Formats: sequence, structure tokens, C-alpha cells
Amino acid sequence: MSKKILPVAVVIVIMLLAITISRAYAGKFSELEFFSSEPHIPYTVEQRQNGNLRVRVQVDIEDREVREQYVNQQHQYALKLAESIADRIPIQVTFSQPLSIEELRILSNKVGLLVEHLTLELRDTENGLHTGAVLIDDPDVFDLAKFPSDPEGYDLKIIGVMVVRGTAEAFNLDDLLEDPKVYVVDVMPYLLTIELAKQYSVTSAEQIQVDVPSPHWNLSIEQERLQ
Repeated sequence: MSKKILPVAVVIVIMLLAITISRAYAGKFSELEFFSSEPHIPYTVEQRQNGNLRVRVQVDIEDREVREQYVNQQHQYALKLAESIADRIPIQVTFSQPLSIEELRILSNKVGLLVEHLTLELRDTENGLHTGAVLIDDPDVFDLAKFPSDPEGYDLKIIGVMVVRGTAEAFNLDDLLEDPKVYVVDVMPYLLTIELAKQYSVTSAEQIQVDVPSPHWNLSIEQERLQ
């Protein structure tokens, strides 16, 4: 019997917040010549009346070839950051398959990852795929108790964590990259903050919000097809 995948993702947001610039991120602006000299990944910038920037990275993650090129580029950027700076920086990590809360806790402790936001893989009674978002108030406590047992009228089961957003010490990025559970460490939130702060004369990282795509939905579907 084939498993059913719902055609449209149902996103259940507990507290939706774009946390690409961390509370722990001090907002230091460094010179990153390697990024400035690289062909740029496409993105859009919206400058609001208060001067804050809303940035959206535009990558077609539905295209597997484009996605793999993006993942490889992020891998190289992360390695260069691990060698060149000592700051705690904002990142987004997508896992190759759902992690349990305990697995995430172990990984976070190992690499010094401070998690601020989780994206969960959920399944309904017919194995339809859904996603849910949870804001983590305390990075030392992954509290999923506030996630409703029956959101939006669906009887959903939490399968695991597919994406986290938060911060990590740059020198620990190579350890994170080596973990087999990690699919991509996206460092564009940090790189574009540095790049655009100079272009728009922004004085604080808190004024720049960078949204990056995650291929977690594609990965979940691809994993199911292999089963």
C-alpha cells in the first residue's frame, strides 16, 4: 500500500518568529573577502520605514541540482568561517532525517549550538506529511509541551526535528558539518548581515532579518520514497 502525502504542507505555527539574528549575536561586523569575491546567491532586500532590512534568499530548492549546489556552497562558506572568525553567528541547520529531542540535545551540547526555533516533521493518521514550528524560549530546554496534540483538527504525531535556527561559535562549524545527521548548515543569515550592513550603513545586526529556505519538505518526501 502506498503511503499518502498531502499535496499542500499544513504549517502549524505556535509562535512564528523569524529568528535569523540571535539574541546572543553581538552584531560584530567583520571583513569577509571570500564572500564578497564569490558569485552571489540571489536574494531580495526590503528596507522598511524604520531602516530595518528584510532579506529573503531566493534559491529553487525544488530543483535537486540547484539545491545540491547551494548545499555545497554553504558547506564551503561554513568551513571558511570556521577558519577565519571567532564570533558566535546565526545559522540554520537542516537535518537529513528527523532528530529526536534527545539527539538534538546531544548534538547541541557537542557543538555549542544554541537553538531558538524548531521546525518539526509531523504525520497524520494516514501518514500525510505536515510541518510545525516551535519557538524555544530557553535554548537549554526544548519544551514541546505547548505543542497542541490536535492542531487544526488533525491528529498529528511528532516524528522529529528537521530544522533548527539559532547560533553557534564559528570555530565549531566544522564539527557540525562532520555530523552525518546534518544535511546543510546555512550561514547566509550571517554572511548577508555582514554584506548588507556595509551597503546600507546599518549599525546593528538586530536591524537585519535574513530568511533562508530549507529543503526539509523535499528531504522528508524523498526519504519516504526510499522506504
